[in-house]
Amino acid sequence: MTFEIRNRGSEPCHLMSWDLPLKYDALNFLRVRRGAVELEYDGRLVRHGEPPERLYITLEPGESASVEADISRLYPVQLPGEYTATLNATLDDAYAGTSLRSRSSESLEPVRLAETSVTFTVEAGDPPRMTIGQAVRLQKPELPEEAQARYAPAFLVGGSPTERDHTQSAHMFAEWLAGKARDKLLYADTSRLYQKWFGANLRPFSWFPSHKEMVTMNFDKINDRLNSWMPVTYDLTRTGCSPGDHAWTVTNSSYIYLCQGFFDHIVWPGFYSKTVTLVHEWVHGAVGLGGTETYGKIACENLAANNPRAAIANADNYAAFAEEV
Repeated sequence: MTFEIRNRGSEPCHLMSWDLPLKYDALNFLRVRRGAVELEYDGRLVRHGEPPERLYITLEPGESASVEADISRLYPVQLPGEYTATLNATLDDAYAGTSLRSRSSESLEPVRLAETSVTFTVEAGDPPRMTIGQAVRLQKPELPEEAQARYAPAFLVGGSPTERDHTQSAHMFAEWLAGKARDKLLYADTSRLYQKWFGANLRPFSWFPSHKEMVTMNFDKINDRLNSWMPVTYDLTRTGCSPGDHAWTVTNSSYIYLCQGFFDHIVWPGFYSKTVTLVHEWVHGAVGLGGTETYGKIACENLAANNPRAAIANADNYAAFAEEV
């Protein structure tokens, strides 16, 4: 598909979006339906840090940017039928002015883009392409035979000796931190902290778990996943990374790709520490939560206050709670 955006104003405009294919690969920027069935996003789930200047594009008055994106790698467009793709995206930052200036995540000015749709038809023929998620879930590291015994807590691919040591330490700290968060939710009064990061403790139906019970179970899943015999792999080769990325994975995966932002931070403590980044990514890999993401502490607090249902499905809210608990 072709994505095009035009500056219809009278001043230069500086634009940044993590999801849109403005400078790097697209993430979850559409709603795709086959008939009445909505397809789930199955691409990269990334933890971002502070946005570097090179993520921005500048459009002069009247100028446009046009990019092609292969959406079959992001959504399972794999069955014959008629599909509708609808733009479902926000510019994470957009401002007018003559010069591009560095901006922190707390000073971004997001702009929601108007929805626009296209339709297309898929006919029976060649085998369908796998999504990124399907390909990653089949990924297995090429390891020497002696490594198969898994002497270390996790398998590692690439990286320097120091990077490998720090990753193993962060893995063990992430297991401890997820377990600590679970235990606090079970046995301590965390109502203030819970409300700060997840909002009101709702119960959708009388026979459903409450939101707090669901969050507790999700931390338990992360702890169990990191403490089990099942292989866990971290790829330290920076594969698939864009500027400002810390790490990425896909839903229900045991394979996490680490990016430069991960290695630029300490093992623990801190919201952007290696340990908290792994907690964020295992919300996707071990729990299976994906979809649209909200990043940063201020945005996560606002999400908890205004949309608790979205907050309990957002990985950075789990990261913020775990860091503070």
